[in-house]
Amino acid sequence: MTKKSARSVAGDLDLETAAQRLSDCADAFNATIKEAIAAGQLDREAAFQHLAREQMLRSLANQLHFDAALGVVAGLTATQADLDAALDAATTKIRSLQRFSAVLTLVADVLALGAAISARQPAVIVAALNCVRNDADKLSDKA
Repeated sequence: MTKKSARSVAGDLDLETAAQRLSDCADAFNATIKEAIAAGQLDREAAFQHLAREQMLRSLANQLHFDAALGVVAGLTATQADLDAALDAATTKIRSLQRFSAVLTLVADVLALGAAISARQPAVIVAALNCVRNDADKLSDKA
């Protein structure tokens, strides 16, 4: 029996790429947090709470880097391209949103997606992916 590589096959999820996308989101969130601190939008306590969320994203990414050696998540109806597009859109949106509460909504979605990928639950991954995709599409800086 041959072991699947961590590279993507149709319907499978490339964990290494997913990990990198989560890291990209964490980088964007960190930059947004720093901008909010500099603009006086976050006090010390709130900043540390948001930095803890950033570390959760990084922890999930690191776990997926490790899990990549174990293979792929098979049986997804979403493709690697779907995941890449959703996380790229989320990263771009995190960098561009000026209203911090909108950023938090999207980061929560990305955290849920990372946890779903880590748990290797195809149905939950697809649901979380749809949340990231939908919120990245509809979130704006408007109230």
